[in-house]
Amino acid sequence: MSTYLRKCLDIAPTAQTQPAPPSGPFVANDYRNLRLQSWWPGLRATTSYLRVLADWPSVQNSSDPPGSHPKDEWPLAALDGQIEAAHSDGMKIILLPYRYPRWANETTGIPGGPPDWDFHPWDRFARLADYLAFRAGTRINPGSKAWEYGTPPEGFGPGTAWAGYVAWLLDRYGDRIAALEVVNEPNLQLWPQRSQVETDVFDTKWGVGDTRPVVAEHVAEMIETADVLCRARGDRWDLLAPGCSDSETVTLQRYQTIAHPNPTLTETFTGALLAALKSRGFAADERWVWAYHNYTDFERDRRHVVDLRQLLESGGWSGRRLDGGPEVWCTEGGVRLTAMGSRFATTNEGERRNLQARVMTEGLSRHHYAKGAGAGVGMITQYTTYADGFNSGVLETAASGGVPRPALAAWCNVPEYVASPVQRAAWRPQP
Repeated sequence: MSTYLRKCLDIAPTAQTQPAPPSGPFVANDYRNLRLQSWWPGLRATTSYLRVLADWPSVQNSSDPPGSHPKDEWPLAALDGQIEAAHSDGMKIILLPYRYPRWANETTGIPGGPPDWDFHPWDRFARLADYLAFRAGTRINPGSKAWEYGTPPEGFGPGTAWAGYVAWLLDRYGDRIAALEVVNEPNLQLWPQRSQVETDVFDTKWGVGDTRPVVAEHVAEMIETADVLCRARGDRWDLLAPGCSDSETVTLQRYQTIAHPNPTLTETFTGALLAALKSRGFAADERWVWAYHNYTDFERDRRHVVDLRQLLESGGWSGRRLDGGPEVWCTEGGVRLTAMGSRFATTNEGERRNLQARVMTEGLSRHHYAKGAGAGVGMITQYTTYADGFNSGVLETAASGGVPRPALAAWCNVPEYVASPVQRAAWRPQP
C-alpha cells in the first residue's frame, strides 16, 4: 500500500462569480455554507486540501487595485470569507489565479451579438460547420469561449498585470495557503491555443498548418514568473502547474490541445510545455509538482497518468519526485453521471448514481498502491460537492435540496495516506 495520497475538494468559483449577500440565496459550493452541513464532518475527516479559484475578473473590475471598483466588493468578500473559514478549519488551501479581465486582455470595447461572434471565431468556436450554420440562422448558437479566457496580449512576465495580480494574491493570502497553482486547464479553456494561420481565406484560418501551440509558451512564462514571485517571498508554498484538461478529443486542434500521448497525434500540450520551459532555461525544483486532471482515468478506466509520467520523465521534467519518477497531483476530477450512462449503457438514474459511487471507489483505491496508475500520484481531487452546474458532484443540486448521493460515502470511506518527506524520498515502486 502506498503511504502518500492526499485528497482535495475543488469548490469552483461560483461564490465569487455569483455572489450573494448574507441574507440572499444559497450559493452552491460556497465553503462557508459547506462547513455547516450535517454531512461535512465525514467529508472533512478524509479530505485535508481545498482548491480555491480566485476569479480575477470578479475581484478586479478595473486596472486599479483589486477591491477598488464597486463591483469588486461582493466577490472579494466571498474570496476573503472562504479562505478565512477554510484556514480556521485547518484546511490546506491551493489558490489558483483564474481567468483574465477584459480590461487586461483588451476586449472591453467589443459589444455582444455579431461583433462578439465574429471576433476570432476560429479560436473561440469548436467547429467551423457549426459556426457557419449558426451565422446562417440554421442552428442555435453552439457556444464559444468566453472573453475572460482570452490571454492578455502583454503576456505573463514580470511587470505584467497578471504578475501583479498573483503578487497581490500571495501578499494578501500567503500566510493562509499551502500551494499556488498557476492556471486551470490551459489546453482547453484558454484562447488562442495556437498561432494564427497566415491567410485571407476564412475557412483556412480554422486550420493548424504551419502554426504552433502558443498556449504552451504562455504557460511556461506563467510558471517562470510564479517561481520568481514565490522566491521573493520566501519559498513558502508548493507550486503546481499546469492543471491540464484530460480531454480525449483529437479533432479540434485549434480549440484544444491534448495533454497526454495519443497514437493519432505527434504533438501534445505536455511535450510543447516541456520544450517551452527548456527553451527558457527553466528547471523545476522540489517545490514544483506537475498538476493534471483525471476525469477520463476514473470514468473510462483509463491510465493516462501512466503515459503522462513517462512523458514527463523522458521530457526532462525536474520537479518533485515520488515512487521512482515524477510526482503528479490531480487537482480536478470526478465521476459524471453522463459518463456512467454512456460507459455502462444505462439511462436509469438510480443505477447511474450507484455506478458513480462504484467507479469512484475503484479509482481512489488504485491510488493506494505505488504501482501502475497509482504510482507517483500524490493527490486526488473531487470537483464540487453539490452537482449544480457540473454533474460530478457527490450530492444532488443545492437547488433541489442537496441530498447525498452514494458517491459521498464512497469518497468519505477512502482515507488519506500522507507520509513524511523522508519516507517519500526513500519510497520506491513495489514489485
